[in-house]
Amino acid sequence: MNSNLREFEHIVSEMASEFRDIAFEIEESPEKINKYLNLQGVDVLSRLMIPEEFNNHPIVVNSRFKIYGSNVLERVIALEKFAYGDVGVLLASPGPSLSGQVIMDMGDPEQQNFYYNTLISEKTWTFFALSEPSKGSDASEIKSKITEKYGNKLLNGEKKFIGNGSRATIGVVFVKSSDGPLGITGLLIDPSRKGFESTTLDTLGVKGAGLSKLTFNNYKVDSSDILGRHLRPTKRGLWGAIQTFNRMRPGVAALGLGVAQATMDYILSNKRNFSSDQTKSIQRYNDKILSVRNLIHSAAYQVEHNPTIGYLGSIAKIKAIKLVEEITEYAMYLFGQYAMIEHPYLNKWFRDARALEFMEGTTNIQKLNVFQNYWNGKITHV
Repeated sequence: MNSNLREFEHIVSEMASEFRDIAFEIEESPEKINKYLNLQGVDVLSRLMIPEEFNNHPIVVNSRFKIYGSNVLERVIALEKFAYGDVGVLLASPGPSLSGQVIMDMGDPEQQNFYYNTLISEKTWTFFALSEPSKGSDASEIKSKITEKYGNKLLNGEKKFIGNGSRATIGVVFVKSSDGPLGITGLLIDPSRKGFESTTLDTLGVKGAGLSKLTFNNYKVDSSDILGRHLRPTKRGLWGAIQTFNRMRPGVAALGLGVAQATMDYILSNKRNFSSDQTKSIQRYNDKILSVRNLIHSAAYQVEHNPTIGYLGSIAKIKAIKLVEEITEYAMYLFGQYAMIEHPYLNKWFRDARALEFMEGTTNIQKLNVFQNYWNGKITHV
């Protein structure tokens, strides 16, 4: 990591420290994030991933180096540190998130202008909607569909477990427009339009994310809503979703790593008199944290140079989620049978860790991606 990124890491770490102070308030009432929109960290997240041509307020490090978060490694560094502060506050904050990457990859100039200028003009929540109630994030099994009636394109269907779906003012949804592999279409969505409904879901972890169910009932689709309309058919739809997942997967792994590091530091600050075996376990977990961080950074570098290759990101997510689940469970063992009650942060991190498993594809989906790359000869061993 070069000196600019190290300084960026230090700056973000200081900002993220404020997240820990409001973690339980946001978990109890996610809408209270509105009280904290002026926090430096929340402000940075609201603009992270907005390109230079639209963003006149980047993070400046070492007096002159500007960071916009368009680079995958920059985002990985930021997301780990903000998740270390609190992943719930991070996910509750406004900003582009997954949908911003789709707009960057697939939006035409008019769509990009509309999307990014909306986010720059005021703090704006967005959503990315692929998962469906009975199909998860399997894009090949999408049921939400565009049909034509009386000359109008109408969208009907449901999406579920969509972050910030009920408070977003703009979003991206992937739906079926026709049969076949080229029949998946990305749409820019206006939640204020007739035919859109949303319901916030109750969850056990990452409550700040505001996971929601979205319903489209004869939602009218205009031609200007269709993403990738200026691209070849093979570069639209599902291709865009895959590229988005590949670019964002290292970031999800970084969220898990941030929670793992927070838990480990909490153990070391609040637990005394480790046994010999416990000392060895702590050292082993610290070594794993370093190893997984290096893996995540390598995955970020790989996909930045070739966004069609995502297998290293899949491996990183598998490793990071397994690690954070192990560490948060081990913390419960170390602090005893009343740990859930006596250590609220450990309670929260334990629940948040399990929710991260379902972000951007479960472990089984990631393993399938790795196998497909192995089967196609892109990797020779794992």
